[in-house]
Order: sequence, then structure tokens, then C-alpha cells
Amino acid sequence: MICGLLGIADSLHRRCVILSDDFAVWFADPMRSAMSARKAHAAVCELTEIFADAIRAHSHSGAQDLMRLMIDIAREDSAITPEVLNAQCVLLLMAGHETTRNLIGNGVYLTLQHTKGFADALGDESLVRSTVEEVLRFESPIQTFGSTTTRDFDYSGIQIPAGDSLYFMVGAANRDPAQFANPDSFEPTRPHNRHVAFGADAHVCLGSTLARLEGQIALRGVARRFPRLELLIEQPEWRPGFRLRALRSLPVNLNE
Repeated sequence: MICGLLGIADSLHRRCVILSDDFAVWFADPMRSAMSARKAHAAVCELTEIFADAIRAHSHSGAQDLMRLMIDIAREDSAITPEVLNAQCVLLLMAGHETTRNLIGNGVYLTLQHTKGFADALGDESLVRSTVEEVLRFESPIQTFGSTTTRDFDYSGIQIPAGDSLYFMVGAANRDPAQFANPDSFEPTRPHNRHVAFGADAHVCLGSTLARLEGQIALRGVARRFPRLELLIEQPEWRPGFRLRALRSLPVNLNE
């Protein structure tokens, strides 16, 4: 989806997935190795070349997509240099692909694990919407994000100086018992699900509406295509790291 919006040729979609994975391994793991750092750097460099080619191709085409819109905006704003435009494309690919893919994978797993009938659990549109929201809360694809303080301030008696790095634990906030009843229970019909998987207020994710729609379409599509889908193992393997909540694999029986 995100490759299509950014005008990447179909033949490069699989390659972009691999490069996104190389970056995600480095990004998610606090014990990241020098090898993963080199692979992440190489992935960003290759993606930069891919988008440079796509930008050149779109500059002389009549395509009406996100890439064309960004190019037109860059032409009108001198502050958006070619380097900035290219970097924005790489960021959109990483943010738009990796997180939504994990939302879909986590959604399939949680629905299979916590409901009796996969197709019945996703039988109507309103239930699919509420299920996606509960997946976002219960197994947030992004578990944490960081920020740097610009000034000294006091938080509940703790002095935090300017220039310090802070981590906000989204996964913990979405299991806060002060906000959610039975926070460690997966409840697809949970009402008033005010999670912070996409951030909030001025810092809300720009792609949240698209991600929700992709998740709903994907889960509903899988349920319709494979209504008797079953897990083959009780505990799948998760990727290491604390920033991303992502399955390494999910063995299932299609029961076609």
C-alpha cells in the first residue's frame, strides 16, 4: 500500500520490505549490534536511491498520487530541498509499512488466540473496527517513542534537565488500570477505547486513519478467505526489542 502511494514500481515492493526489515531490526533492539547498524545504514542508502529514481520519474509524469503531491509542494516551498523530500519518502515507507504490517499480524494472532471462531469474531464491520482498536491497545505495534527535553522541568518531584532523552512507554500506558478496566484482558468489544497507540493531540500519527483502514480491510479479508483459520502453536515467536511489538512468524492451519 505505502509503496503504491509513493510511486514505487511493483517490481521493487518486495525489495522495499526487505530493506524495511533491516532497518526495523536495528531500530527495535536496544542491544543492537554493529552488524545490524551497518545493515540499517545500507538499507537507508538503498532506499534513498530508489526514491531518488521515483522522484525523477514522477517529475515528468501525470501520475496523481502521494508522491506527485509531495513533489508539487516541494516546488512551491524552497525549504523543502531534494534531500528533505527524499528523507521524507524513506520515513513514510518505514513508518507506514512496518507498523501497519505488525498491526495486521498481531490482529490475526490475538483474534485466533482469544476467540472461538475466527470468521464469527470478525463477522460485521463494527466488530472489525472495535477489534482493530483493541489490537492497537493490547499489543501496540509501537511500544515506545523518545523525545529530548528543550528546557529544565519538574515532573512529580523529579528534576529533568534540558537535553535529556525521555522514553514514553506506549505499551504500558495502554495497559494502565486507571484508564482501562481489566487492562490485561483482550476484549474486542471494549467500549470507549481511548488508547494512545497513535500518540495524541499535536503528536498524533498522520497515518492513523490509513493504518486503521488497512487493518480493518486485512482482518476482514483474511476471515472471509480463511474462515476456519487455526493457530498451530500457542506461543509464537516475537521479534526481539522493546520498541516494536512484532511477530517473527505465525504458523497457522488454513483448513481450506
